[in-house]
Amino acid sequence: MNQAKSHGHWSVVVPGHSSIAEDLLQANLNFYRAFETGDLQAMTDTWHSSASPPVICVHPGRFPKVGLRNVLDSWEEMFANQDFDQRPINIRLREVHVRGLHPEDSVWLKSEEEMLREATTFPDVAGAPRIAWLTNVEIINGIHSVIATNGFQRDMDGNWKMIHRHGGMISA
Repeated sequence: MNQAKSHGHWSVVVPGHSSIAEDLLQANLNFYRAFETGDLQAMTDTWHSSASPPVICVHPGRFPKVGLRNVLDSWEEMFANQDFDQRPINIRLREVHVRGLHPEDSVWLKSEEEMLREATTFPDVAGAPRIAWLTNVEIINGIHSVIATNGFQRDMDGNWKMIHRHGGMISA
């Protein structure tokens, strides 16, 4: 039975895997909240601290940053150069419906407006997903369009933590 649940900006419908989808959506949402507010501690909390191989982040038009310290330094630099009071960052996140196409290995996230996400998960030996990839189309401040792939992996406590982000500008 499909069950819809309100999740902030999200409405989640996943047959048999609602908790997995909700946890994954929450991890992705936590990342975007940290991004919008310039909260370095919250951003730090979204990244996997012991991922192997090391985490990686590619900002649009930039070279890859590899390793947690380099990734977090890149976010700190970005946040330091942004006046959040005068020029806040607004990333549009709309209602998202989540449906499992293949419950054992994938979760699809679809937005009705600016955001489009596809999440593919790879199960561990127990059958629960351990890695998920979300492709996001981001509308930033109503002007810039970025396509970004966010990769998440479960940490030792079973929480989804970011291991990979690659963003690139979309040209018209």
